Amino acid sequence: MKRREFIRITASGLAILALSSGLGPIFRRSEAHAASGDAADFALDITEVQHEMVDGKLLYSWAYAVKEGEAQVQVPSLPGPTLFVRQGQKVDVTLTNTMSNRPSGEAHGFAIFDETGTIVQSEPLGEAQSTKFTIPGTLAPGTYVYEDWVNPPVGRVLGLHGVLVVMPAATYQLYPDTEPPVEGFTPYGLLGAGHPVQQLFGDLGTTHHFPGEPWLPSRQVIWVFNEIDPIFNAMAMNHLIDPGDFQRNFLPQYFTVNGRSGYFAAMDHSHATTHVHLDFNQPLSYLLSSELEMALEAKVGQPLLIRNVAVGLDTHSPHTHANHSYILAVDGKPQGLNLDANGFPVNGNPSNLGVWWVDTWTMLPGDRKDVLYPMILPPDIPTAENLPADLTAAELLVYDTWAKLKKGAWHPTLNPEGSQELMALEQGKDPQILNPAHPPGATGEFTHLGYPMHSHQEISQTAAGGNYPMGQISHIEFTGFVGDDHDH
Repeated sequence: MKRREFIRITASGLAILALSSGLGPIFRRSEAHAASGDAADFALDITEVQHEMVDGKLLYSWAYAVKEGEAQVQVPSLPGPTLFVRQGQKVDVTLTNTMSNRPSGEAHGFAIFDETGTIVQSEPLGEAQSTKFTIPGTLAPGTYVYEDWVNPPVGRVLGLHGVLVVMPAATYQLYPDTEPPVEGFTPYGLLGAGHPVQQLFGDLGTTHHFPGEPWLPSRQVIWVFNEIDPIFNAMAMNHLIDPGDFQRNFLPQYFTVNGRSGYFAAMDHSHATTHVHLDFNQPLSYLLSSELEMALEAKVGQPLLIRNVAVGLDTHSPHTHANHSYILAVDGKPQGLNLDANGFPVNGNPSNLGVWWVDTWTMLPGDRKDVLYPMILPPDIPTAENLPADLTAAELLVYDTWAKLKKGAWHPTLNPEGSQELMALEQGKDPQILNPAHPPGATGEFTHLGYPMHSHQEISQTAAGGNYPMGQISHIEFTGFVGDDHDH
């Protein structure tokens, strides 16, 4: 492929063909890829792209690509296509390196690793070479990373990475699903009585502290954290990069979630709620990077699963506002509770400490962490339960000021005079206006509560002249209560 014909991946993750005469059609899919039979067959290409940054700059990058439609049009995805595989399903992969005119000695490949070693690894491929291999059907349910294993970590950081999700073997409802396959269903199937993750998912939608609904398999997102140093992207176009030099001199200027930054990472435009719209009963399905929803959008009482992976060289610290989150699995292993006689985790392994309730979690290079965002009403939002009944007008002003300081508590609802109102929320009832100038019990309209997810690794928010709108950030939105009759 000539340089002027590189496929371009836009800042929002869409793939378009960048020709000298202009931009070609945007590649979209009407249905997810689905395979049938005893083995799922999947073709994956390695290709070159121009990756658009949040500030409009185009960077030379590498990407995994799929072939779409009857014409088998090559569609790159950065990150690579997210593969959803049914537990027990093996996947036969045909991998082709479609690059041309590359530096002598350059090769690329595909591999999946875990904490015990190599799960699968392809042959190294020079330009125009192809190979076949099989992802085994023995993987436990969970989140895995696939990556370019040749000349690491250069290929992985420059775009050759993706996520493989193994879904538990079960009978799933098609979207919009309303019930889990079985009561207490977790992302890892049923783990047995007494397991901390099992207990947490059994409580969802059945206890006072988790009102609403159980976790539904469609309610999940993928967050792939990476960094980009434009100098090395430019070098990769014509030079074989030494991995030692790469790691010593890597100076990131862009920080991405799912290949996007800033506004393009924060907002989703295709759906009003967070979900993966796939048939998990199929042996294999996939989503392109442009189809990966990132914002956490749901009603109070609709918990969401976040699958986090870190593929770059930096450490990240995602911080979700409004709710603390629960760490469910680390590097593919669900959090068990296994303590020694002194109360310490066996072998010092944090995975033996049970489920963690955290404000922020750490993502080291190569980490995989599954996290549950419970979507409970933020505890600092005024409700009929936590506001004193005998507030004076002056005290109400204090709550009013606090609400203005807390982004999500200040609702854009107008009273007859045109000013904004502070409202108390109570599940199953219309919000109550708390302005003493209005009759007690006057009702307003619940619009939404908006919060951010951003990284506490501050460089990821400020590099290359940016601030929060330019770095690793996503949107969190509470759109109402489970069971309300409002269309938010």
